[in-house]
Amino acid sequence: MSDEQTAQVDVQDWFLEHLVSLANEMGVEMGITLQAGGGFVSGTLVSRQAYFDGLATVTEKAFKERGAKVNAFALIAEAVAQHERTKSESSEPVAIPVGYIHL
Repeated sequence: MSDEQTAQVDVQDWFLEHLVSLANEMGVEMGITLQAGGGFVSGTLVSRQAYFDGLATVTEKAFKERGAKVNAFALIAEAVAQHERTKSESSEPVAIPVGYIHL
C-alpha cells in the first residue's frame, strides 16, 4: 500500500454495542473500562435515561441558584423518557443505533 492510499478499518465493536443496548433497553448497569486513543476511560455504564436523569438532578441546584426558570437537562431527560414511553407503546420494536456510551 502506498503512502497515498489509506486503509479503511471497521472500528465498530459489536460486543460493546451489545452492552450499551443492554443498558439502554433493560437498565443493566455495570463497571466498564475502555481504551481509547492511548488512554483509559472508566465508569459505570448506564442507560441513556439514567444518564440524563442524573444530569438533571446534579444540575438542578445550579440552575435554581442562577435564577433559571428551566433546567435544560431536565427537559432533555423528559424528552428521552417520552421517547422511551412512545417506543414501548409501539406495536413494532424500534431499534435505536448505538451512538454514545453513557458513563
